[in-house]
Amino acid sequence: MEQLHTHSTARSHPRFQSIEPGHRRAIEELYNQYPFLRGRMGIHLPYTRAKQALSKDTAWVWAKFDKRPTAYLIFLKGFPVCMWSPDRQDGQTFRWITPPSLTELGATVCLANLLVGESVLQIEDLLVFQGQNLWSHHIFSERWKKLLDVWQSIPTEQPLLTFKPRLVEPIALKDWKVAYDGNLS
Repeated sequence: MEQLHTHSTARSHPRFQSIEPGHRRAIEELYNQYPFLRGRMGIHLPYTRAKQALSKDTAWVWAKFDKRPTAYLIFLKGFPVCMWSPDRQDGQTFRWITPPSLTELGATVCLANLLVGESVLQIEDLLVFQGQNLWSHHIFSERWKKLLDVWQSIPTEQPLLTFKPRLVEPIALKDWKVAYDGNLS
C-alpha cells in the first residue's frame, strides 16, 4: 500500500512545471533591473588582452558536462525556483525547499546547468544575491565565497527534488593540466 501511495504522489507532482505568465513577467523585470542578464555570460577576449588579463589575475575553470549554454537558476519571492534559458527565453519551475533569506531582500540568480541524463543540477556562479548585482561588482573568487555561504543555508534534505543539486569545483587555470580529464569539456 505504501508503494502505491508513493507512486501516485510522484504522478501527481511532475518533475518540472511550465512558468506561469506572472512569473514570466517577474523574470522580464529582472532583465530590466539587471541588464547584464541580457548578454552572454562568457567573456571572449582577443589573445593580446587575454594574455594580459590571465597573466595578472587568477582565472578559474571547471569541467562542463554539457555543451548547452548555461541557464539562470532564479529565486524570486512569491514564485517557485526556476531554470531560465536566456537563449530560448523560456524556462521551467521545480519544487526546492529554500530559505526565505534567498529572496527577502530581492532576487537571487545563479548560473547553472541541468544535466537531465544524470539528474544533476550543476551550479556555477552567483550573479545576483538578495537583489545585489554581484556580477558587475565582484570578482569570481568573491562571488564564489558568497555562493558557498548561500549553499550552506539551503537544507540538505530535499524530498521534493527529483535531481541532485551540486556546486562545480573551480580550479585555477594554472592547475588545469593536472586536473584535466580528456573525457570532459
